[in-house]
Amino acid sequence: MEHKLNVLLINGSPNAKGCTYTALSEVERTLNAEGIASELVHIGNRDIRGCIACYKCAEQGHCVFNDAVNELAPKFEAADGLVVGSPTYYAGPNGTLTNLLDRLFFSTHFSKRMKVGAASCTSRRVTSTLPSSVSSPSTTAAAPSSLQRLMVAIISICSNSE
Repeated sequence: MEHKLNVLLINGSPNAKGCTYTALSEVERTLNAEGIASELVHIGNRDIRGCIACYKCAEQGHCVFNDAVNELAPKFEAADGLVVGSPTYYAGPNGTLTNLLDRLFFSTHFSKRMKVGAASCTSRRVTSTLPSSVSSPSTTAAAPSSLQRLMVAIISICSNSE
């Protein structure tokens, strides 16, 4: 039996259906069109505290705080890839997502080797930071790659939402 690839997508935005969700949904749609299974999980509005370095996870096999970290650990272990999405707050991801990732990576003791990772960062003014060939490709430039077309689609969707 052939192994079907599986990707876990994590929405770190407090806004469940905002720009980050839109970007991750586009990624999920593209993955599904390629026959890759996916699950999109929203954690941005959850109460997820930071790691206190108690090292109990090494003894117990899970984090002492029973929250989304322990819920996502088996899904993360089963996934072949991880896509993390967050709005940009003061040049960084939202704190809830940072807490989740710190504890998720530290408290899980399976190998993360060969897991594919990607990030989706949303910002209302992101088009001003992209090269002009990506944000508005000219007709004389080489044809944009699939990734560039996806980036432009995500930017267009996010720029027009909310």
